[in-house]
Amino acid sequence: MNRLMWAPALLIALGLMLPVFADSKEIRKLKKEFARAAAEQNEDQQISIIREIAGFGSEDALETVYELGRDHAKTPALYAATLDELASLDGILEYLQARYGKIKSKGDFRERVYIADVAAKVGNPASVTMLASFLVDKSPFVQGAAVESLQKTMSAEAIDPLIDLLKKLVKKRKDVLYHQVRDALWALTGRDFDLIEDWEQWWEPRKGTFDPKESDHEGKTGVKRKRRGNDPEFWGVPVESKNIVFVIDTSGSMKYVHKDDIPGLSRADGSDTGVGKGGGQMTSAQKRLARFWTRMEMAKRELRKVVKKMGKDAFFNCVRFDTTVSKFQKRAVPSVRGNKNKAQKWIDGLKHNGNTNTLDSLIQAFNADAKTNTIFFLSDGLPSKDGKVSDPTGPILDKVFELNRFRKIKIHTFGFHPFTQGGQPMPDLQQANSWLMKLAEATGGTYTDMKVDNNLKPDPDGP
Repeated sequence: MNRLMWAPALLIALGLMLPVFADSKEIRKLKKEFARAAAEQNEDQQISIIREIAGFGSEDALETVYELGRDHAKTPALYAATLDELASLDGILEYLQARYGKIKSKGDFRERVYIADVAAKVGNPASVTMLASFLVDKSPFVQGAAVESLQKTMSAEAIDPLIDLLKKLVKKRKDVLYHQVRDALWALTGRDFDLIEDWEQWWEPRKGTFDPKESDHEGKTGVKRKRRGNDPEFWGVPVESKNIVFVIDTSGSMKYVHKDDIPGLSRADGSDTGVGKGGGQMTSAQKRLARFWTRMEMAKRELRKVVKKMGKDAFFNCVRFDTTVSKFQKRAVPSVRGNKNKAQKWIDGLKHNGNTNTLDSLIQAFNADAKTNTIFFLSDGLPSKDGKVSDPTGPILDKVFELNRFRKIKIHTFGFHPFTQGGQPMPDLQQANSWLMKLAEATGGTYTDMKVDNNLKPDPDGP
């Protein structure tokens, strides 16, 4: 072929390539704008740029949005917007599969969790198949992300692989992932069998016809989730985790008595001044009762009980916080007798003092151990590092999301029932509990309202 014949083909090729080059140049420009918006903490602008880049629909756009989301989408709104844009792009599942193939042998699980989050947003049968393949990942964090996403699909295609995973987990220590799988199967089928044989017997004849989306199918029994095993409880919440951190507020307000009907009680901290209404009338038994029902003693008593009952296969740590923050141990320790004894002494030494440095306590809890998968968080106040004004809770939730977006640790929160002081509502506790509910909801955890149990009595021979 002579040079004249090559010319038209070359011009056509160049014509096709020029728009691609132009798009890539514009995408690079937008990446710089994204960096400036991030430095200015302008979340709305960051979201707008993500959407603009995704609008190009090219391979370069897909990869850029993916990397920006992985590395920089550290707030809930920005992360959600990134997932939505990625899920809408052509070829996203093929891209995710290729990325996963490159990193699956590496130790870092975070990008694999990210891939699972994106796949979950795609929401088609192919994405369900991809999520099911993540159930054999070596990281329980990746497996857990896939399990929760499969539960939300309400697809019958998720049931077989979930039963297969459960079959493997029953042979191991029953950590959080085991309960996640059973919860997912319960949500999909309305059943909660203890034995794999029962699952297989129930599922086999229904494989071809079962539809979890049908609210009236026979699997939707309405039976409540079963209480599983003999896990210890903390204020009635089963401690199903084998890698847990307990976080206890030790601020000054934890000195207050939470039982308001003690005869002779003249001050909320349980002290008896001898003057004023009720003063000077408390017997030694009444003083003992007042000490027994201070918020501090309620927390310490529950923590002692749960540490004592934890199984040998569990790892735990404890964090206390007021103005300062400290941990029981640098890293989580196995719940063997020696560590339990040390923990009991540490708990005995807890004192109420200072302010409520919530943010730093949560950071310490997340950094307590790489395997931590559950946090129990008890507090009686709004965050306030200086004790003068309350810290804004929005930035705290954003920081928790940043720390937690690839770990998905559930934070179960515990607040004190706000009806004391003669049965009158206590606004401070009501506000604190509203904050604790938000913290739990943001992480998929539960909130528990702690109340006085009048059947529980202090030791008459105690101090």
